Amino acid sequence: MEKKAGELVKLAERKAKSWVNIFGSGDKWEEAGELYEKAAALYIFQKEYLQSAESLLKYAECCEKTGSQHLSASAHRKAATSFLKCTPKLTERALRSLKYALDYHISENRFTMAAQIEEEIAELHAKNENIPTACEHFSNAARYFETESQEAHASKCWVRMAELWAEDQNYPVAAQLFEDVANMTLNSKFQLGAKQYFFKSVLCYLAANYQQERIFMVTNKLEEFNNLDPNFCDSREANFLCSVCATIEEKNSQELKNLVREYNSLKKFDWWMQTIFLAVFNHLESIELDLT
Repeated sequence: MEKKAGELVKLAERKAKSWVNIFGSGDKWEEAGELYEKAAALYIFQKEYLQSAESLLKYAECCEKTGSQHLSASAHRKAATSFLKCTPKLTERALRSLKYALDYHISENRFTMAAQIEEEIAELHAKNENIPTACEHFSNAARYFETESQEAHASKCWVRMAELWAEDQNYPVAAQLFEDVANMTLNSKFQLGAKQYFFKSVLCYLAANYQQERIFMVTNKLEEFNNLDPNFCDSREANFLCSVCATIEEKNSQELKNLVREYNSLKKFDWWMQTIFLAVFNHLESIELDLT
């Protein structure tokens, strides 16, 4: 089958280089494009991802020749997928292909597609630990989704940004983003979900203001969120945070450890929350915490 794919590529190359008659060259580019597309599909079946990506880019060129820019953009996006399946991953080439597709959809005001591609680009940068660039693309994605009145998708992008900024220890920015998402959620049909974002916002405010003399800033935020959201006010999360702030003010390290362990036994911390709490505890009298 790989041999057949290679033969299709050679046929496509010959077709693309064939004589052009006076009536135009649209047919030859369409035929060459079909051959490249078929070859790419066969390469994918054989898991020859570099060859499939190269064939898809050739197909994209043929689509451009015939004026089918939307097909060319689609081919570039598929090529990016193949580049990422190569060993090792060809991330830079994938990003170039995604950028081509992104520019096309923006030019055509297809903002939902543009937002989806921005998300893909953002995740690639996040995997490479390029947090600022990843967050820039998530922000773009969120704004494109908002342009199309897709607030739920936009919120997911803002949340992803907040998580990344927190992982990068930029806690004030993360806290504000979680707070913004919580307020947006309160004003939507998903208002019951706001409390999880208020909770994460307070955690980030806590990580940013862990010092005893600044803990009042966290308690003020906690009080503010309690007043905004009755569901949060009466929640286990809010009561837990209130107790945490009180023990920090009292410099009661042992009670703080007990509180966290008790909460963790009732509602297991995920990896992100573990990271945030460990960041806080690393600054509090070298408290050692076991969340296993």
